[in-house]
Amino acid sequence: MSCCLLFFGFSVMSPFFSYLALDNREAALRTQQYFPGGPLPTNVELKASDHTGNPYLVLGCVLAAGKSGIDQKLSLPPPCQEDPGYMTDAQRAEFKTQRLPQSLEQALDMFEQDDVLKTAMGNDLHKTYLATKRFELAHWSKAEKDAERKELMFKF
Repeated sequence: MSCCLLFFGFSVMSPFFSYLALDNREAALRTQQYFPGGPLPTNVELKASDHTGNPYLVLGCVLAAGKSGIDQKLSLPPPCQEDPGYMTDAQRAEFKTQRLPQSLEQALDMFEQDDVLKTAMGNDLHKTYLATKRFELAHWSKAEKDAERKELMFKF
């Protein structure tokens, strides 16, 4: 398991579901109003990524996904102010809320199938990234429980 996934969980101030929210610290995408009552949010936070991700790839993928949404004329889902973990499936569907991957393997499988990101990255980079992350997954699954954390503490 990747260390960053250890921080994802239900009601731990990190995203467990993908949803848009205003001033909700558990949301994967959060807008914040520093000036309460103002007409528009003044800050946007993407919380479904952390320091272990390559910032250039993360930003490039976020921009590609956003551009794809604009090109397809998709609209944002309604902001969800409650924790989706306490909602029924029907309530989560109303806010277009989906559960985030719970393992690196699941995240890589989803990434592999994402045509928007595959196109944005190019086939070579996409394949290389997947191969590297799958190698890391195999390596860390055989390592001591605390070894990955220690190495990441050293690197970052």
